[in-house]
Amino acid sequence: MVSIAPSIDYVVNNRLNIKFFYDRRQTIPVISTAYPITNTRGA
Repeated sequence: MVSIAPSIDYVVNNRLNIKFFYDRRQTIPVISTAYPITNTRGA
């Protein structure tokens, strides 16, 4: 399994905090008959 998940937090003021993230998880099977699975999320 390979995972990449960077995130950035930005504080605008004491009431507003912005967060950007990217999450990618990839499963690479050992058996050649299985399919690789990739999940990606971001905001």
